[in-house]
Amino acid sequence: MVDSISKASIRKKTRQYGSLESRNHADNLLVLVHYGEIALKGHNRPFFEKALVRNLETSLKREALELATRLEGRLMLVFRPDAKFEAISEVLKCFPGVASFAVVSTCDRDISAITRSALEHTRHLTPSGSFRLRIQRADKTFPGTSPEIESLVGSKIKSTTGARVSLTQPDVTVNVEIMRDKCIVYLNKMSGPGGLPVGTSGDVLTLFSGGIDSPVAAWLMLRRGCSIDLLHIYASENVATVGKSKIIAITKELAKYTSGIRLYLAPSYPFDLLKGSLQEKYSILLLRRYFFKLGWYVANAKGIGSLVVGDSLGQVASQTLDNIRATDAAVKIPILRPLLTHTKQEITDLAKKIGTYSFSLEPYKDCCSMRTSHPKTRMNEDQLDRLDNLVNLDKAVDQAAAQITFIKVDTSGSVHWVDIPGSARGTLSGEVIN
Repeated sequence: MVDSISKASIRKKTRQYGSLESRNHADNLLVLVHYGEIALKGHNRPFFEKALVRNLETSLKREALELATRLEGRLMLVFRPDAKFEAISEVLKCFPGVASFAVVSTCDRDISAITRSALEHTRHLTPSGSFRLRIQRADKTFPGTSPEIESLVGSKIKSTTGARVSLTQPDVTVNVEIMRDKCIVYLNKMSGPGGLPVGTSGDVLTLFSGGIDSPVAAWLMLRRGCSIDLLHIYASENVATVGKSKIIAITKELAKYTSGIRLYLAPSYPFDLLKGSLQEKYSILLLRRYFFKLGWYVANAKGIGSLVVGDSLGQVASQTLDNIRATDAAVKIPILRPLLTHTKQEITDLAKKIGTYSFSLEPYKDCCSMRTSHPKTRMNEDQLDRLDNLVNLDKAVDQAAAQITFIKVDTSGSVHWVDIPGSARGTLSGEVIN
């Protein structure tokens, strides 16, 4: 798995940071990153912090990132002066582990310097405007309490600009964070998705159709710290057509938040040859078993512990509780469903947020679009097992496994095709791209 992180590798590869004094950043673009859940990790917090630093370094290198510095409970990202914050924010707003971020400046650790910097940030205010000053002393040895400093500096802003103080709906919020060696000053911050850094929660394989749901399911697993690979079952006769489709575009969007994704490609035609012997109402459920079995074999060959699907309970006939139970029985590893309780609108909103929605709407022939006029909504496991054996579904899976190809998409969007030879399931373990 491309993103897997061990504590040993983090200690080895990640530099030890902690000071803003080590070099002059006067001309650089500085972005402060706060995390949320990571702060609750106790003695393991450094492991998660360093993982987030490593992920940010990998993903933002193309955006002119020069340095990522761990401070007290936050990160500082130092970019070249010509870096574009618009491009940086597009990544950070959906980056797993980032709770919020803002462009910042720094000043010396004294009240006069803090006041000057706060006035610089509020010089555009007029008497009809309002502001709020929020002081946070990360270094508790700094003299005075936060309310005392807020009162002192705030009164100077008020007398200089004529603006009033508003604690509920200010036009501008000035944030000052007092660190060991510097003070950090910034205005309103932008929200990220929170969660955990990719690579800290293990590896999963997402069954990936290219529709709206499965890319969102994959991203939600990224947000919970999982490294993801994708398995796409293509309906076209030639696998090369996938390389020109939205499947690659969506994978590139997801790869932005990782150090790379492997996209496995398997044909659907071995299953298509069986459909003529099936009653229409059973075909979609056996197709899902075909997907799950192929996913299981890829996962076993690659040492991946779980599958991920984009099911939402009751959204379609194949996603009822009875049908989920019957289709899941075909495999012996967990099948995770991060969208299970989401409505279609909630899923659509997330797809728009992470940048996959417009691609998902592009025309594409995929086998998940199969429709039946009267699909079975309550199938039991024994019934589906008998049909599975009757049509020899495992033989179709073997035929598909022998033709699996994979593509590696790195964080910059570069695409590398790799052929994996083999005549039966389980032959995937011999060919890996590094």
